Amino acid sequence: MEGKETGLNERELEEILEMARDAAEKARSMCEVITENSKKWRERAKQSPQVRSGG
Repeated sequence: MEGKETGLNERELEEILEMARDAAEKARSMCEVITENSKKWRERAKQSPQVRSGG
């Protein structure tokens, strides 16, 4: 049995796997939002005139 190696039973391992999948999905979603926001800010920066210079 694989559970003996980790000290966890199958149910506990499935719960951990589920939590890891949820965390991965949330991270993927956050990355998509950040990417979209970056694209929007990049477009705004291209469209607006440069007001400041270096400081």
